[in-house]
Amino acid sequence: RLVSPHTGDIITTLLLEKGQQAMDLDYCLSREVLLVLTNQGDLLKANSLTNPMSVRWKVPASTQASQFCCFCIYKHTVDRELTHSRWLQAVDGGSEEKIRILGVKDNDRNLPIAGHLNGFLSVLDWSS
Repeated sequence: RLVSPHTGDIITTLLLEKGQQAMDLDYCLSREVLLVLTNQGDLLKANSLTNPMSVRWKVPASTQASQFCCFCIYKHTVDRELTHSRWLQAVDGGSEEKIRILGVKDNDRNLPIAGHLNGFLSVLDWSS
């Protein structure tokens, strides 16, 4: 559950498959996205603007040579005003897919970096 720190109200909930538990997570406010590593080694990207959250993509553990054991989101913001404008578009549109500022290149970087049990790191594609 995503809970408001000010009021304690539940903002949204991620419903996992039976038997899955969240082992690690990271939240990207500017894109309203939650990344979750499950106890089964799957990595999920969920839209936190819907309730319950909708899973946008899943990287199953079975597709990896070595299971994920940790991850983080590397966030680099170039233009705070533009990032704020994009965030408002995501909130108004209901998902990060609704962000559209024509003629303006998005130079911000949100890179999911996953650690594997064998010591390797993977940088995952944010949009796929």
